[in-house]
Amino acid sequence: MVFFTPTAPAIAGLLAVGGVAWSPVNVNSLPMMVDASPSETSLGTYTGLWYVAGTLAAVVGPILNGWVIGLTGNNYSMIFLVTPGFFAPAALCMLGVPTGEAKAG
Repeated sequence: MVFFTPTAPAIAGLLAVGGVAWSPVNVNSLPMMVDASPSETSLGTYTGLWYVAGTLAAVVGPILNGWVIGLTGNNYSMIFLVTPGFFAPAALCMLGVPTGEAKAG
């Protein structure tokens, strides 16, 4: 939508929708990783892997966006076409997560 109608209200609306859509993925990723750890002793390892993945995404994401912008002749609107391509696989991965408590007390 923003790619075709680059207005401030459209951008603000899409960023709000994207933020709300991303929050369940972001909020549930660490508890999912903790539940995936096979034992209490590996809990720190799995938490560390979660932090590495998040930090790597924070470093690589802007670089990839800059690369896309540069390849399209400084067309910043391309971000709004590329970003959903990363949101969708992340959300699909979260659909495979079982609901409720993963580990029995």
